[in-house]
Amino acid sequence: MPPSPLEKNKMFVVAPIFSKESGFYNNEFLLTLSSSQRSEIYYTTDSSNPLYSTTVKRYKEPIKIYDWSSEPNVYAKFGDDENSPLLIVLIGGYKRPKYLIDKAMVIRAYCQNEDGISEIIDNTYFDTTWNLEKYNIFTIISLIVNPEDLFDPDKGIYVIGNEFIETKNNVDLIYLYRKYYKI
Repeated sequence: MPPSPLEKNKMFVVAPIFSKESGFYNNEFLLTLSSSQRSEIYYTTDSSNPLYSTTVKRYKEPIKIYDWSSEPNVYAKFGDDENSPLLIVLIGGYKRPKYLIDKAMVIRAYCQNEDGISEIIDNTYFDTTWNLEKYNIFTIISLIVNPEDLFDPDKGIYVIGNEFIETKNNVDLIYLYRKYYKI
């Protein structure tokens, strides 16, 4: 709630309530979002910021949380070769996997009513129905980042970017780049 010194406290919007906490689950389930106020709830399932995302949805029914590992790789399909939809940084030797990788579902949600909007609540769900035990030996940290901050060709920090691609025909520049980074 924003401070209001020497004034009556202003109304604020309470954040959505998730029926399950972030974590590992060994069965799919239906996630319920609710509000303690008369508010609409908006959410995304792709880790994008629901305030600005084109994939935002208005919550109407429970969200199915399931093992996404059988879904196609989205960001892991980017590589360091000409056939990649986006080129990743050339140093480091990253090679895109030829197999499906384990994935998590990231749900980001906020409430909105006539008083405004709430803070965004983020939860990460790992449904690893086939091999949950392999994660017991690891400390897991979930960092939630807007995908465009990593992979947008103009501002993403994990891709080479349009500026480099536009100058890649300059043989001298590429020669110096590869010589400097020893690739």
